Amino acid sequence: MVSGETGASEEPPGQDWDGVALPPGSVLAKHRFRLEGIRCSVVISVFRTAAGDGFYGVTSHYIRLPSAFAPYIPSDYWFDSPDAAFSTLETGIRNQYEGAVRDGHKPDESWLVHRLDYQRKVLGDLYPES
Repeated sequence: MVSGETGASEEPPGQDWDGVALPPGSVLAKHRFRLEGIRCSVVISVFRTAAGDGFYGVTSHYIRLPSAFAPYIPSDYWFDSPDAAFSTLETGIRNQYEGAVRDGHKPDESWLVHRLDYQRKVLGDLYPES
């Protein structure tokens, strides 16, 4: 597996999670990682909660394995720290990936489903345009 990179976001520059509180909704930090055999990177973005008392994290992609009906969507989004968000969200995706490889599946680009594309499809199916 390719190792990940963690760092403060470029939006806004120079902020870290132990320092100044950012406006709600601002990207606080990002972590990028790749899975062996898949060129696309997964990016985890961490934001400060509106109340300023925690953090929430989202992944750029979900992972949908050949044997799965739907992609794996993390159930945890709220964290005590950005590091906890990075660790939990990356581990969830890696565990799914490693299980599929152990079951004999060959990694494929199609395993990664962009989060926003999937959400648009689901919402589009639930609320079709008139």
